[in-house]
Amino acid sequence: MTISGVYVATFPYFGGWSPARIVRVIRPKVHAMAAAQGVEITGDPIVRLHRTPLGDLVVVVRAEATTTRPPAEVRAHAEYMATEHESTHPHLAREITEKLEVL
Repeated sequence: MTISGVYVATFPYFGGWSPARIVRVIRPKVHAMAAAQGVEITGDPIVRLHRTPLGDLVVVVRAEATTTRPPAEVRAHAEYMATEHESTHPHLAREITEKLEVL
């Protein structure tokens, strides 16, 4: 069974890069991260800069994706990553969740 969904990843922004360069540099990293997790990116990644409430800039990537992993495993991994994100960047995690719910 194939599961379709949205793959989300965040990366630090080091400054000074144009939007085109960010996309060029981030795209292979997103595909590699997703592949390591058993996920295939099926759409063009949407990349944007996001300022956290603490003033830091991060690169947020969203892409349509599929996986053949069992649904329970996908759900467990998503919950684990959400917990990790929440503990590392609580304000950003909350904002990303709110924005994804709007989509």
